[in-house]
Amino acid sequence: MPGAKAIPEASNAGRVEEAIRFAEALRDKYPDFYFPYYWFAVSYRKQGRYDDARNALGDGLRLSKSKYQLCQMYGDTEWELGNLPEAVKWWIISIVVQVSTENLDDFVSFLHLSYVAEQLGLGSACSRLRQFVDRIRIGQIRLNGDAANKLYIATRRQGTESMKRAIDLLDREYLS
Repeated sequence: MPGAKAIPEASNAGRVEEAIRFAEALRDKYPDFYFPYYWFAVSYRKQGRYDDARNALGDGLRLSKSKYQLCQMYGDTEWELGNLPEAVKWWIISIVVQVSTENLDDFVSFLHLSYVAEQLGLGSACSRLRQFVDRIRIGQIRLNGDAANKLYIATRRQGTESMKRAIDLLDREYLS
């Protein structure tokens, strides 16, 4: 799509305001395309503008046709803010949408949720989530020790019985 490539290039190079301008132009031309909303969130997060990132993701969820990438980014935004229960909710939604539409190409939610499931004692859910990661991204993609440990610690501190039930339900209804 014309103009799409310039957004991540600018954002990844630290030219965040330029990336936002490119994303605005793309959104104005293609308001039902998820990509600009996703990159708004990436860019706003780099600036510490988390409410703006959430608002951009909310706009994208209302307007775009493709949703799971936005749900995954919402989860990652909440995770970055230290809100694991909210992150888990959005990662689960991303997975449900991917599995339901048989459009499996984003491994991030599966991977993060596998570490939460492991820490909650949900071995079969952890295993199935990682099997999906391996199908989507061949090569045994895993988090490094520090990133995995952060998820383990957060799960020990913020994990709830509701979170455990939600992951178990995801496993039984969508992953099995």
